[in-house]
Amino acid sequence: MYILGRPLFWSSLAKCIGILSQYGIITLLSQGLSSFAFGVWAVLMQLAMFVSLCDLGIGGGALRNALIELQKVSCDQEAEKKLFYLSFWVVGMIACAVLFLGLWCHPWMTKLLFGELPQDIPLSKLMPLFLCSLLLRLPLSLHASGFYAYHEITVKSYMEIIEALLLFLGVYVVYISSCNFSLVIIVYYTLLVLMAAFGLYLFLHRRCWRVCWGSWGACKSLFKKHLTFWLQNVVSLALFSLMPLCVSALGGAALAGEYFLVYRICTLCLGIHFAILNPLWSAYCHRFYAQKYEEIRWWHQRAFVCTLVGFSVASLCMIVWYQPVIFFWTRKIVSCKGVVVALGIWMTLYGVINCFSVLLNAVTAVKRQLVFLSVGACIQLFLGALLGPAYGVVGIVVAAIIALVPLLFSNIIEVQSVLRRGRVS
Repeated sequence: MYILGRPLFWSSLAKCIGILSQYGIITLLSQGLSSFAFGVWAVLMQLAMFVSLCDLGIGGGALRNALIELQKVSCDQEAEKKLFYLSFWVVGMIACAVLFLGLWCHPWMTKLLFGELPQDIPLSKLMPLFLCSLLLRLPLSLHASGFYAYHEITVKSYMEIIEALLLFLGVYVVYISSCNFSLVIIVYYTLLVLMAAFGLYLFLHRRCWRVCWGSWGACKSLFKKHLTFWLQNVVSLALFSLMPLCVSALGGAALAGEYFLVYRICTLCLGIHFAILNPLWSAYCHRFYAQKYEEIRWWHQRAFVCTLVGFSVASLCMIVWYQPVIFFWTRKIVSCKGVVVALGIWMTLYGVINCFSVLLNAVTAVKRQLVFLSVGACIQLFLGALLGPAYGVVGIVVAAIIALVPLLFSNIIEVQSVLRRGRVS
């Protein structure tokens, strides 16, 4: 029987090290770069998150699910190889098309985002490297779905740890030498591509798969299956990002400052939690196609209890100790207990929803989630516009909490249907 303890541990550890690495890099660059250069770096990091959506969902959970389904249903290794390579070539072609578009319009995009740049920030020369590295990384990063599908989560976690340490080390070397902005960009994004390439090589080597073109007859089916995952990722990103944008729109940076510090603590907890849930995705998928529904129920019930207890404790700790934690981190004194309480409730609700969503994603029950994610985004915008001016940041967070409630009940009902009937409703 497949034991989840070791993968859960290494996945969580890799996430923690990755987060610490990013926070360490932010600390170094905030001290070594000018305020303007650091702002450009932060915007580029945000852009990178949106560029990752350019694979149309092929690099998301659907590829993992499809590989697991082939393992359980047909046991055809040749079909698994052709599916993986088909995904690789399709993502590669999409990346090339987006890269061509990005190189054509990047001067306009750079001017729109940053305006006039000082001479020590040659972003017009760095933007092609930035776009090339991110888009080249899209097909190379498909090894992650492969490692998850073949229960090699520990190997994937080792690679994430190595990548996090190398990124921090690379930035640190630049920091102690000159902390040149251009060199930071070159080192950071080159390391990302090299680690993705090594991960792909390692995955293919462990499978003993030689290069092939894949089964192009399955291309239409591939897009149909992955497109719903891509739409879910887009809407989830919108829903998850709406609250910070609403806060900024309401009162600008001054009002949003205290909120963002507490929000970063929440996203840290949610990131670690999802790293723990990720190995369960593959386990649920394997057991679903093996019709082991009682095992799925057993793992899900324990994941739900741990999620509810863990986030309740984390929220309580955040309410009690948020001031000394933020002072230790930023040397700033903040007082916004109402915001902290509301964000604690929002964080707990989001964690519970993720617990149910991982099970539904594992069985490709995405369409209903997509509908309620879209409904939630509309509710949040409407209520945020009503409650924000009246109650400030607390009103916006309360709007975000209310927006998640329909998705929570929908996920609970659909999970019960899946476990009761053994199929997606």
